[in-house]
Amino acid sequence: MDRGRLATGEQEMWYRARGIVEFRTNQRARATEIFEEGVRSFPTSGWLNYGLGQEYEGQGRIDEMAACFRHVRLEQVGSPTVLAMARYYYLWNRFELGQIVIQPIFDRYYQLKGADDMFLYMRGLPMFDESFGYRATFARMAGKLDHARLELARARSELSDLDVDHHELDLEATKTGKWEPVLADLESRLKALDARTPTGQLRMKRAVLRCRAKGSVGAALAELDAVHLTPDDHAWLADIRTLARAEQFRRFQLPDREQAALAEFWPRQALLFEPNHAFNFGFLDYQETLKPHYQSHRNI
Repeated sequence: MDRGRLATGEQEMWYRARGIVEFRTNQRARATEIFEEGVRSFPTSGWLNYGLGQEYEGQGRIDEMAACFRHVRLEQVGSPTVLAMARYYYLWNRFELGQIVIQPIFDRYYQLKGADDMFLYMRGLPMFDESFGYRATFARMAGKLDHARLELARARSELSDLDVDHHELDLEATKTGKWEPVLADLESRLKALDARTPTGQLRMKRAVLRCRAKGSVGAALAELDAVHLTPDDHAWLADIRTLARAEQFRRFQLPDREQAALAEFWPRQALLFEPNHAFNFGFLDYQETLKPHYQSHRNI
């Protein structure tokens, strides 16, 4: 193909399409070459900079990854890609950059003045719960929890259709390690839900929190195994259970069993759990112990 005969927008799309093909067929060195050539031709392209940044991440070239990501804008690539960049920042402990990259999502919330899930979905935005999980994770890991507290205060004041109470409970428990108020809130919410509503996520969270207080590994595992998941529940909740088992094996100093559980976990969650899930289920500290494995077992 004579790319010189393509229109400017088509040339940019060609680089993106070719890079994605090489990425998905695991020809990562070739993908890097294509994205680098594309960024030289289109230095402000959000999609090409994201693709190149993703290749640099796979090579452990994190400063170069961040330099690419700085050219990516929400309005160009959409919120899933913005959250993907934030996830990479989480995996490499670039918490301040993580806060910066998700800020445009919160700016849109406040412009819209509403946080109803469907309202946001129709506008291409993630649920507030998801975005706030990222915000809270970065704040907690950076030792700046007040940033998350201020976000909740502003959300309570400016956004309609939003209940921030359980976010506040999670946030304080993340700091203190005292999850009893969260458990009490979970019990109340479960009792109030209609019997037809899927409750697997709430019940699994309750089990994960409860098992951490058990005095034996058998009792902890029994708590986790008691949660029955249905086809209506998220499939990734099974991986939450697996990670919780691994965490308990570490707590009870059973390294062989921990590694066996992680051998089941890693193929399914190669990038660990997203920051919002790690925050909501109280896995932030345990996932910190797993980051070195991720960083040394990248795609390239």
